[in-house]
Amino acid sequence: MSVLPTSANVSLLALFWAIAFVFFTGALVLCLAIVLRRVRRNHILAKRKIERTAFQAYISAQLVRPPSEGTLQNAPNCHIGDVTTVLLHYFRTLKGEQYEQLKDLITGSDIEAGIIRSSYHGVRGARMRAVRVLSHLNSQSSTHVIFDKLGSVDKYVRITAAKSLVQRGSTFFLGDIINSINDAFPTDVELLAGIISNFGNQIVAPLEDYIRTSDNPIAKAACLEALSQIMPAKTSLNLGTLMNDPSEAVRAATLSVSVNCAHFDDSDPLRLALVDDAISVKIRAAKLACTLRRADVTSELYALTNSSEMWVRYWALRAIWTTGTSGQRFVEALRKTNPLATDVALEMRSGYV
Repeated sequence: MSVLPTSANVSLLALFWAIAFVFFTGALVLCLAIVLRRVRRNHILAKRKIERTAFQAYISAQLVRPPSEGTLQNAPNCHIGDVTTVLLHYFRTLKGEQYEQLKDLITGSDIEAGIIRSSYHGVRGARMRAVRVLSHLNSQSSTHVIFDKLGSVDKYVRITAAKSLVQRGSTFFLGDIINSINDAFPTDVELLAGIISNFGNQIVAPLEDYIRTSDNPIAKAACLEALSQIMPAKTSLNLGTLMNDPSEAVRAATLSVSVNCAHFDDSDPLRLALVDDAISVKIRAAKLACTLRRADVTSELYALTNSSEMWVRYWALRAIWTTGTSGQRFVEALRKTNPLATDVALEMRSGYV
């Protein structure tokens, strides 16, 4: 006769129930904590909104008063993150006397000291916003803080600091800006060029000096690209020498400078670039030849139509086409031996390019 199942392990079942109860209790506590956190956060945000509105109203009231009577000593309490948001909004929208008045109000005040402290703490966005506000001031302390940010471990804070120094026209820090951005983005020529080109014509001579002395090909190429974007009437650089630089990035950037700036050496950077060994330089040269429509480089362009690189052939054929009626006939004649010439001819005749 079989034994009835009356000896079940009650202690194991109790253990399972205990574990389930612990998890259930933990889930309840966690949900309660999330709800309380959300309630507290909403309360804080509502309070900050009221304080921000009061602070903004106070700033507006000071700006309509005579400059000699304005003060921030009695400014209402406001979170420093909201202070920088409000001030940055004003700096972006105000002009003329009110803009200068706001700068004078902040400079040397407790608010400036608070903004400086906030630039060292908090999330990335808050630190970047603080630096942007400081960029509108002219105090020695704000300059020191912005310069200090060029060495930040956060590369995006470095970008903000570099742009801030450029905004203030601090050409003295050109080398530091280049070194900082190049260290954070060692292969990004366009980023560095875009930042330093915002200096405008005042930076042309320092840029040329840096190009002559630098051994960093990426930094040198970025400076040349910046010079091309600034487009001064003339440059004192020897472009023929630069077109023999070992770096293809430098040679390509030199080509852009030759198109946008007059130069005094007797070199022809476009012709040199069309016979360059680097594919990137040849493509840029062919693209520029499309714009310049120079018929005197047709022989160099024709040599590129036999390149193994499709984009070199494509831009060379387009450049020949743009030289005029003779160039169009030349491309038409190549259709028998060069299939890409057929496509380029159809594309150019379509009028959509």
